Formats: sequence, structure tokens, C-alpha cells
Amino acid sequence: MMKTIDDFAVDGLRVLLRADLNVPLDGGRVADDGRIRASLPTLTVAQALTDGEAFTVVGGGDTGAAIRALGFAEDAFGYVSTGGGASLDFIRGKILPGLAALEQS
Repeated sequence: MMKTIDDFAVDGLRVLLRADLNVPLDGGRVADDGRIRASLPTLTVAQALTDGEAFTVVGGGDTGAAIRALGFAEDAFGYVSTGGGASLDFIRGKILPGLAALEQS
């Protein structure tokens, strides 16, 4: 039986939601939501996370566009990154050159 978000105790934990949907964008708007719709079983995790008490990080690929296209408010999540792999590096504690330059200026 496939597990769902309800099978995990996430309250009080930090949770990363990542989806690489590579949807076509037109001026910042999703031009074709076919991949998003096909991913709804996975993205329902987003709803469960917004209902919980966990600190959530959404990032990677077009995840930010996906949650907006599905009607989620960005402020429903702890952090929404457009950095893709960079957001994962940041969570792992890796020094990001762009942030390091900003901190030094």
C-alpha cells in the first residue's frame, strides 16, 4: 500500500517539497498545466503540509509556479525557492556564491 503524508508525523519538523515539472511558462504564467495535472497525486502533499504545523520549504524546478497554478498562496509555506538545486544546497548548508557576495557587500 502506498504511503501518504498522513502516514508521517511532520508537525514541528522541516519538510522539503520538490517537484521538477519543467512546465512551459509564458511571461511567468504556466502556459500548459498538463504536467502539473498529471502530478496531482504527488502535489496533494502540498495541501497536507499547509494543513500541518511543519516548517515547509518548497523549491526545485517549477514547484513555485506549480503551487501558484494550483491555487496555493506562497505564504502558506515556510519558504518558496526558485533556486532549484541551489535551494537544496542551501538547506544542506553549502555556501552559495551569490549569497556570500551579498553578505560581504
